[in-house]
Amino acid sequence: MEKIELTEMEEKILCELYIDEDRIREGKLFEYQKECLEQLRFAVNYLKEKYPDVEFEILTINPKSKLNMITRVTFKETGTTDRQYALVVEPDVDGWIARDDYSEE
Repeated sequence: MEKIELTEMEEKILCELYIDEDRIREGKLFEYQKECLEQLRFAVNYLKEKYPDVEFEILTINPKSKLNMITRVTFKETGTTDRQYALVVEPDVDGWIARDDYSEE
């Protein structure tokens, strides 16, 4: 099992979602966890590219599975306790596509 370097945020999200926190903290992920990580990283990069002047905090992720073909990510602006936003990640011919309900006002 290859070791994957995780950021603190990625480790936190994955440990909240899956059991065996020690293995996750070591960066040893099962294939379905790697796919979840890929979707999480895609969502983070999507937000950074679309809203470069805003910093976001990922709160939760509900990853794609056999029963659910989309990934749902909940996020908010860093430093706020206000409104939470949703981001959906879906498979696409080129990898993943995303859409969100955040809009700068």
